[in-house]
Amino acid sequence: MNTSNSESAMTTPVNPGERLRQSREARHWSRAEVALQLHLSEDAVRYIEDGLFDKLPGATFARGYIRSYAKLLGLDATELAHEFDQFTGTQPAASTPQGLSKVQEPARLSHNVLRGGLFALSLVAVGIGVLWWQERYGEPPARTTAPIERVEVDTADGSTEVLTLDEPEDQAVQAAQVPIDLLEPPPALPEGEGVTAAGETPMVAQPTPSEPAEAAVAAPVPAAGEGRLQISFIEDCWVQVTDANGKVHVAQLKKKGESLDLSAPAPMQVRLGFVQGAQITYNGEPVDLSGRRSQTANLRLGE
Repeated sequence: MNTSNSESAMTTPVNPGERLRQSREARHWSRAEVALQLHLSEDAVRYIEDGLFDKLPGATFARGYIRSYAKLLGLDATELAHEFDQFTGTQPAASTPQGLSKVQEPARLSHNVLRGGLFALSLVAVGIGVLWWQERYGEPPARTTAPIERVEVDTADGSTEVLTLDEPEDQAVQAAQVPIDLLEPPPALPEGEGVTAAGETPMVAQPTPSEPAEAAVAAPVPAAGEGRLQISFIEDCWVQVTDANGKVHVAQLKKKGESLDLSAPAPMQVRLGFVQGAQITYNGEPVDLSGRRSQTANLRLGE
């Protein structure tokens, strides 16, 4: 009778997870520490120790977890794997059981997928940021000038001339300026010929043709309440100039090497699409455009 009891006790399968639990507690390790070392969840470690192998992803993975757990604690991995087979009634595969590197592969694969997803999200965020930056601080699109098809320019004689924005700026400035006629002084009489002797036929002085007077090249002086704006374009730059009366004098793309010189009621509102491409002088004083973070500028001069 005692012999049968001892034989039944010897054949009773032993949960290998119990040995792993006892060894872990002897080392004063927590389940969380073991899970971190094995790259497993804390629940998976608890399933191994409690013998709940049916909650693990298959017998092959469960056997691999036990071998990895045993190696971590310095136990015989082969012996514990054999106890697992006896406890669960499974047979080991003919091939060599998977080692720790094979067991970790699903976790590594999930980590790689997670990293790839985070990288893709980062690229999307960067792209959205670039589009937002260009929309807010980039050059205004050409279609913004489409509604303004004509510009009224006051000439010096008080009339108003309507110009299209397709005309070159130099032509618009020339149309707004009226040349000032220079009066030629009357020819002076030669000395001694002002009084004639009695009985002599008065000599009529023939006017000598005078040479055309050269127009003095002088900078135009703005009238009271007006300001003089000069812009030199060192790069292609979109520009719009509006005077104090709300009249738009210029609204077009200026090319590198072009310039702009006009006088209008102050204050003037100047909008630039590319600050680094323009050099501005107002009433003979340079306007400092350095230190601007944005490539565009909205200036109000003459206040």
